[in-house]
Amino acid sequence: MPKLYSKVLVAVDGSEFSIKAVEASTRVVDPKTGSVTIVMVVEPQVMNTYQPFYDTFKPAEQGTPATILPTPLYKSRLKEAEEVVQRAREIVSSAGITVDTKVLEGEPARTIVEEARKGYELIVIATWGLKGIRRHILGSIAAKVVQEAPCSVLVVR
Repeated sequence: MPKLYSKVLVAVDGSEFSIKAVEASTRVVDPKTGSVTIVMVVEPQVMNTYQPFYDTFKPAEQGTPATILPTPLYKSRLKEAEEVVQRAREIVSSAGITVDTKVLEGEPARTIVEEARKGYELIVIATWGLKGIRRHILGSIAAKVVQEAPCSVLVVR
């Protein structure tokens, strides 16, 4: 019989692959004493502060921090993230498992690893299975999480 975990973190992104990760989490958590936390990370929209001056742009003073702008697109991404974690919540709760959800902001791999440091025993994350140059250019959040995670990681394809 496989080991059952009591505190599992599942990272989702709204893809069909991440739904498989959510479903897999219900098979590795102890339904009597365990819990699952569903997390989706939204990258902030960071823009440099530029002031238009006629037909040129004048950069903000040296050392001025970038500005995070609550653009309509960013707000819609946060709303979509809430919907994604709620759909994932339904899958886990229908299995009779205690579930919590979080929408976090930041760089996805780093933010997932930081959250996992809060006492999680297992991270469940999906991979899109990209290969070759596409993986090199786009990177792999799952691979970064595996490299930096403070606990075991179950990668689902």
